[in-house]
Amino acid sequence: MYVHGRTLREVEKSAVSAIRLMAGDDEPVDVVVVPVAPQITAVNEAREAHEAAVAEVVRYLKAQRVTWADTAAIAGVTQRRARELLACVPEPVDTADAPQ
Repeated sequence: MYVHGRTLREVEKSAVSAIRLMAGDDEPVDVVVVPVAPQITAVNEAREAHEAAVAEVVRYLKAQRVTWADTAAIAGVTQRRARELLACVPEPVDTADAPQ
């Protein structure tokens, strides 16, 4: 299906209208517009890499017993965000004793 619009909101409205026309009813329709372009993908990948790097810095600093205030300042995030990132980072698994 092809839809059009000058803004993402207009594209969403166009998609909803097209779906309703094809379905033949006025039932509520949930539509998510996802713009796709190599540049957008590159930015999203860079954001994810940055987030992972910041999370790793937070994990490292907290393992060194650095205060939350200093950890946040060094990582360039709020203390709340630093805590959130630490909660999302899995601890490294020690495989030294694992059977091979």
